[in-house]
Amino acid sequence: MEEYLTVAGKLSSARTAVLRDDVAARLKQVGLSHAARWRIEQFSKGMLQRLSLAHALLSGPAFLILDEPMNGLDPAAQKDVRNLIKSLQQEGTTILFSTHRLDDITDVCTHVGILKQGRLVRAGALAEVLPLRDQIVISVDRLPSADRFAALDPNTVVNGNTITLNGDAVAYKTEILRRLIDAGADIQSLSHRRATLEEIYLEAMR
Repeated sequence: MEEYLTVAGKLSSARTAVLRDDVAARLKQVGLSHAARWRIEQFSKGMLQRLSLAHALLSGPAFLILDEPMNGLDPAAQKDVRNLIKSLQQEGTTILFSTHRLDDITDVCTHVGILKQGRLVRAGALAEVLPLRDQIVISVDRLPSADRFAALDPNTVVNGNTITLNGDAVAYKTEILRRLIDAGADIQSLSHRRATLEEIYLEAMR
C-alpha cells in the first residue's frame, strides 16, 4: 500500500524529497499506519475507503471532492473520518462530498444541496435548506373530517387518525384541539417534538 501511494504521488508530480514523509503522514491521518506494508488485496472495504482518502490527501489539496466517504466504515472509523474532515475544514480545505447519511451532513457541513433526479432542487446554508422545526403530533380514536383540519394551514398533515402540525401550523394546536373535542373525538395522545432531518429531507424530495 505504501508503494501504491508513492507511485500515485509521483504520477501527480509530487516532489520525491517530500513524498515519503507525505505518504507516512497521510496513512497516519486515516488510521492505516499499521498496514503500510500490506498488500491492497488484503484490505477490507472500509480500509479501501481509507486508502482512497489518503490518496486524495496527498500533497495537501485546497479543494477535495469525496463520494460517500463513510461507506463501508464501522462506527468508530466513521467518527474518525468525520473528525478528519472537520480538521481539514479548520485548516482551510474546501470539501464537497455526496452522501445519503443525514447525520454526517448535520455534523460536518455548513452548506448543502439536494439533488432530485439529477436536478438541484435546494441549495444554501444548512440551516436554511434543512431547518429543524417544531412539530406536534395528535392521535385520536377517530377523525371527524380531515378537510376541516388540513385547511387550517398547508403545514398540517392528516394521515389516518393522526394530525401532524409542522412549523407555523403549531400555532393552530389550540384551535384543532377545540374542534376535535367539539366533534366528540377521543384524544389519545399529543406529543411535541422536533421534526427530524430525514422528515424535512423527504418533504424537499416530494
